[in-house]
Amino acid sequence: GTDKHPQHSDLTSETHRRYMKIVSEASGGGTDEEDDKNMKKIIKKLAAETVIDKENV
Repeated sequence: GTDKHPQHSDLTSETHRRYMKIVSEASGGGTDEEDDKNMKKIIKKLAAETVIDKENV
């Protein structure tokens, strides 16, 4: 907890900056551009693995 990371509440600390970066990336990015880029990556990966059986639709 706070004993291990006393800088957690210091908004200017490197620890806080790294934590916020991880949280931002885990939640999809920080800007609309990053969100769009991540969505395109996901779609590209899904499309490469998706097979549509047109015979049995």
